[in-house]
Amino acid sequence: MGLTWIITLSSNWKEYINEILVYLRDTEGYGDFRTNLPNLKKARTRDDYLDFLVTIKILNLKFSESTKNQNFFQITDLGLNYILSDDDKYKSQLLHNLLYKNILHYRFAYDYILSNDLYEFELIELHEKLVVYSSMVYGARIYDKISFDNVLNCFLSLEVITQKEERKKYYVTEEYKITFNEEVFEKMVLDYIKNEKYTYSKELCDFLIKQQHEFSTKEYCTNDFIISKLEKMDKKGKIEFIAGTPKPGLIPAKYTLIKVR
Repeated sequence: MGLTWIITLSSNWKEYINEILVYLRDTEGYGDFRTNLPNLKKARTRDDYLDFLVTIKILNLKFSESTKNQNFFQITDLGLNYILSDDDKYKSQLLHNLLYKNILHYRFAYDYILSNDLYEFELIELHEKLVVYSSMVYGARIYDKISFDNVLNCFLSLEVITQKEERKKYYVTEEYKITFNEEVFEKMVLDYIKNEKYTYSKELCDFLIKQQHEFSTKEYCTNDFIISKLEKMDKKGKIEFIAGTPKPGLIPAKYTLIKVR
C-alpha cells in the first residue's frame, strides 16, 4: 500500500467481505469469482476486496501446484473465527483489531482521536486535522478523499463512531474510548531516560508498548500513539526530540532521538 489508501471500500464493505468468505468456505478456495459473487462482478472492485482481506490477514494468497493458479485464496484461522461467529459484537471487535494492526490509515486516525481526546467532532474538522498532522509526521499527505472515506466507512460500520441524527457531529462510542494516565506515563518516560544523555525513540516506544497496561486501557499501543504522547511532553518542555537517521520501525526521522531537557 502506498501513502494513500488506494483501494475503495463502500459503505457495504462488511456485506461484501462476508459474501467472499462464505463463497470461499463453500468452494474451498476454488471457483469463478466473476459469476458467483453478484455484488462483486467488477474485476477492480473484486480485486480491491480480495487484496484488503489479504492485508488484514483474513485471507492468504496461495500458489496451487496442481492448477498453476496463483489466485488460490485460503481463509485464515482468523477468517474462520469471523465467518463462524454469530456474535456481531465479537465480529466487529475482531475486524477493528485487524484493521488497527494492519492498515496504517485506520490506525493513525484512531490513535489521533484517542491521543487528543477527540471524542466529539465534525467530519471536516477531523479530515483537516488528519491531513495536517499526518503530513507533519510522515512528510507526505496520506489522507486523500478515498483514504479518509475508507476510514470513515470502517469506523461507522464497526460502530467505533456514531452520529446523532439531529446534529452534524460524530461521537466515539463508549466501547472504543480509553483511559490514559498521563502522570504514570510521564514518570515512566523520565525514569527510563534520566540516566542517559539521550535514547532512541524506537527503543523507548518498544519499552512503553510492553508496559502499556500500567498507563492505558488501550488494547494495542503503537509507535504513533506513543509518539503523540511524547510530543505533548516535548511541548511541556520536559523532553526534547533530536532529528537523525531513524532506526527501523516507522519512527519518522525528526523523532529519532529523545533526551530530558
